[in-house]
Amino acid sequence: MSPNHIAKMIFVIGYACYGLPSGAQGQVTLLAHSTGVGQWVAYYAEPIKEEDLKPFMGRYLLAGKWPQGVIRPDDPKLLLDRAKLGATRVVAISVEAGGRLVRLTTDPVVSPEVHQLTIGKMTLAVAFWGLAVKVGAEDQGSRLVMPMMMDRKRLADHAAIDPSLKELQSSWIRPGQTLSMQGWLRLAAGEHKLKILSGREFTVDINGAVTASGFVGGRHFATLDVESAGMEIDLKLEFPATMKVISGTDVLEVSKPARPGSAASGQVLLESNLSVPWTPEAAPEATLAVTPPPYELKGGNALKGRAVFYSEAAKCASCHAVGGEGGKIGPDLTGLRGADRSLVFQHINAPSDRIHPGYPSFSVALKGGQVSMGVVRLLDKTSLEIVDTDAKVLKVGVSDVEELRPSTSSVMPSGLAGTLGESAMRDLIEFLTVSPK
Repeated sequence: MSPNHIAKMIFVIGYACYGLPSGAQGQVTLLAHSTGVGQWVAYYAEPIKEEDLKPFMGRYLLAGKWPQGVIRPDDPKLLLDRAKLGATRVVAISVEAGGRLVRLTTDPVVSPEVHQLTIGKMTLAVAFWGLAVKVGAEDQGSRLVMPMMMDRKRLADHAAIDPSLKELQSSWIRPGQTLSMQGWLRLAAGEHKLKILSGREFTVDINGAVTASGFVGGRHFATLDVESAGMEIDLKLEFPATMKVISGTDVLEVSKPARPGSAASGQVLLESNLSVPWTPEAAPEATLAVTPPPYELKGGNALKGRAVFYSEAAKCASCHAVGGEGGKIGPDLTGLRGADRSLVFQHINAPSDRIHPGYPSFSVALKGGQVSMGVVRLLDKTSLEIVDTDAKVLKVGVSDVEELRPSTSSVMPSGLAGTLGESAMRDLIEFLTVSPK
């Protein structure tokens, strides 16, 4: 499945099971797997109380190493940071099955990294690990999500508390219809040998090369030579319809066999090596090269700069606030006093060179054919709003979205320095970086 399918808003089910960490003095980590854009589900060995999760409502789960003291993506210090960062806001939380099943709704994510936040003794984390499972023919059936390692007992345990998993359980253990799995395989750059084991026969397609499984020692297997460029590799597994009960304890295992002559037994791939096909693509590390400004930035007039900030020509206040005045579409700029003027100039003139992690842009295609680009926020489980480049707000239903794709362009227009001119830019930067707010 290509990134074009990233936001078909298909409801699927994820799987994660984590018991209370031993010796952790009550510290709890709840890891949720993605079941679609902005949708996550987690299972836990012990009941989770909904009130323990309420502090996470409206807060941001963060990915990457954030600057010391920065816990919110609207902190203006992030405009000057060069790290690769991601953030997503928790919109809704529900607890089911006596506290053992947790569903989350968040804003769309642009980074494939694990996003997490710790409040007290609770850590909430979300990840895109797993495989998308299709049960039945292409035009029917349902879609589910299965992490890489799932034995029959764990699957049965969670099917008992989540009716949506019963279809996968019955189809996998005693199927009467075709099962297919799709995902992205992530390996370090170089050549790799992989071995896939299953209790059922299968075919595997890696980047278009199809291999049928063999059968040895009661297990079906396929051994593959894979060359990776360090980016995502398309992986598809197809299991033909059969009524044969699966044998063995593991439903599926992907491993790197030991080298010939080695005493090692091989290595099962980590769950994080497989990600669901709507995962945002891995972006290269941020390398913000600061281009010297074409003119001197010091010596501006802060009062004139304030007028520029609120002017129709600049339209800064349509999206940004300073001292509590202005818009809330983009980050608050109140804390830029003392900031490097060259960095501020570059962010104003070339905002797409480094998009703020708390305000990513998306291209949104609706089922009626309309396409918009802007900052996307989920309002609740069923509706979202898109704030476009003109600061106009469009509210739509989640079910109306045909495709949602992260954009490499900022909502903020480029080339503002040329529009305003040297004198006005100097005044604006003086207002943002020097004058008391």
